[in-house]
Amino acid sequence: MSASEGKAILEGDFTIERYPGKGGWSYIELPPIPKEEDAPFGWIEASAIIDGVQIEHLKLWPMKKGGVMLSLRADTRKRIKKEAGDSLYLQLFDFDRTGILKMQLIDSIRIIQPDLEGKLQELPSWELNQFLVKMTKAKKEEQKAEIILKIIEELEWR
Repeated sequence: MSASEGKAILEGDFTIERYPGKGGWSYIELPPIPKEEDAPFGWIEASAIIDGVQIEHLKLWPMKKGGVMLSLRADTRKRIKKEAGDSLYLQLFDFDRTGILKMQLIDSIRIIQPDLEGKLQELPSWELNQFLVKMTKAKKEEQKAEIILKIIEELEWR
């Protein structure tokens, strides 16, 4: 589920804090949120709408106090035009990696080879999931683009 769909798991007004010192992080401290037991480092993956700006694929970090921290990168702060000490409105959503990857694949096919969209939609779910698993292995966007092109080539031969 992307940030534009579904019910928020958390929403409200929060203040941006900054960890002191050179290279200190800007972040929002949030209350505890349930996480998957096998999540590496206790991370929670989420998406959000912050002051009306959609942000996908966020990682919430556990804090010693029991809550979680949402780090706000410089590009995100620039997009929402906020800095440490400013208040913002946050809507936090569960992150659905499969749904987002499926939409990226469909959008790519619509742009590159629109006539293949029907073939993609007709695939059995297990076969579509195999394509999505390949996409999850990409560490960079360029790698994901290469995988999508290979998927398109494979669909062309059907």
